[in-house]
Amino acid sequence: MRTLPAWLSMIVGVSAFAQCEPVVVGSAPLTSTSAMFGLTSGVVINSDRAYVADGDVFRVFDVADPAHLTPLGSIDTGRPISDVALAGDVAYLAQLGAVISVDVSNPTMPMILGEFDGVTSPPREYYALDVEGDLLVVGQNTTVSIDVLDVSDPANPTKIGDSSGGIVFDLRIMGSTIVTAGLTGNSFISLNIHDITDPSAPFRTGSLFYTPFNFALELEGSLALVGVFGDLLIADLSNPSFPAFVSATQIADANPDPDVTSLINTLHTADGIAYASVSDGRLVVVDVTDPVAPEVITAVQLGSRIRGMDLVGDLLYVSAADSGGGPGSLLIVDISACGPLPDPCSAADLAAPFGAIDISDVIAFLIAFSEANAAADLAPPFGTFDFSDVLAFLTAVAAGCP
Repeated sequence: MRTLPAWLSMIVGVSAFAQCEPVVVGSAPLTSTSAMFGLTSGVVINSDRAYVADGDVFRVFDVADPAHLTPLGSIDTGRPISDVALAGDVAYLAQLGAVISVDVSNPTMPMILGEFDGVTSPPREYYALDVEGDLLVVGQNTTVSIDVLDVSDPANPTKIGDSSGGIVFDLRIMGSTIVTAGLTGNSFISLNIHDITDPSAPFRTGSLFYTPFNFALELEGSLALVGVFGDLLIADLSNPSFPAFVSATQIADANPDPDVTSLINTLHTADGIAYASVSDGRLVVVDVTDPVAPEVITAVQLGSRIRGMDLVGDLLYVSAADSGGGPGSLLIVDISACGPLPDPCSAADLAAPFGAIDISDVIAFLIAFSEANAAADLAPPFGTFDFSDVLAFLTAVAAGCP
């Protein structure tokens, strides 16, 4: 991966991250102004349908034409919805005090099928869920961190097992393994790994210690990406019993408004790029092709608070509160222009945009040469800066990029 020298980022007037410009191409109004602290309100895309948590209301949109979103149907569930998972024609909603199943076979008239109440006194807050086959795994706000439900009959979700590990704000099913991120008091655990080979007797197999506050999770192959306040933590899960720290990079600086908390609350990845939604309304795009040294590509403001996000192809579907404090919108964001940061194409390719030789490279070379910077030391005798370096640079410029 290309690393931009600090001196160069200040002297060349071209952004190293200019190749990524997310563009909002469509939107539809939502009604809720609320969002649970640090948590998502789910957005799930399947084919040309968007399934969206909007406060207490579960909504279905036709998104076949991203520029013209069409509301299809909705149902008021009576309780705030914190996450959505989809399996065929059934949507599962995590809520305060319950997990409910919703029949979406007729998108114009979603209907509640069944409910799992769990512990009702005091009611558990179910924050996150994921479904695979006949198993639905739900994260909650007690020391019994995950409940495993049998949903072979979606009208009767039935608990068959649970596992401890602290409050869970996000989770993913990875084969016979559950990966969770959440709040673990003072134990400084960022990730918990649970084995569900026997769904009736899940158990915790490993943990990664970094910080106790973790609000977002995404899996990319054997890697886990975790949102830790404004940091992107990357861990290697190739051995689920011993998850290994890879890197931690600040990707969301503290918001200048002291009344706004900046938390990474949703993560998605594709083709070496991570898309992180920040609770203050920013979308941060990060190159993670080198997990040891992630690099921020760009950041754009999409509203005052992002509540949920899903990624399909070149489109991000984002639930964002309005910057004026209004209900907000479901936004469709085109990210087709985003990609991994390119490597320099030759010794003369010293400045962005990388992959092309232009005046920025000439300026960068001249300044590096005048400062006796190693970037301009292109020919022997190395350690000295003379005409041979200038000639080597001009030769590389004439050759251009391969």
